Amino acid sequence: MKKVLVTGANEQLGQCIQKIASTYSNLEFSLKNSKDFDITNPESVKATFDSTTFDFCINCAAYTNVEQAEKTPAKAFKVNAKKVKSFLFIFLQIMFLMAKKRGVFIFRHAQSNKRIWHF
Repeated sequence: MKKVLVTGANEQLGQCIQKIASTYSNLEFSLKNSKDFDITNPESVKATFDSTTFDFCINCAAYTNVEQAEKTPAKAFKVNAKKVKSFLFIFLQIMFLMAKKRGVFIFRHAQSNKRIWHF
């Protein structure tokens, strides 16, 4: 069974995923809200990935209060761009290390299906 991490599970998109998760019996969803899993905290991200190996990650964490975002655009940008970028960077580092531990990692170009790199 494939494991799926869903961040921002209490956000609008996260709630939609929660509603349909049970219809995908071949997937095991780990639904995390900002209290369970702080994408802005590298230690929180690392601890989550150290405890469980995920096959997929769906990031629904976002600053979605439109009126407040218009009043405080710097805060909205910090949450929706800078923090997500930090999370993605940490996530990719962890995925790279996990692949390296397994000994083989192959990335194929989506259109040509040519091997890009391998170790």
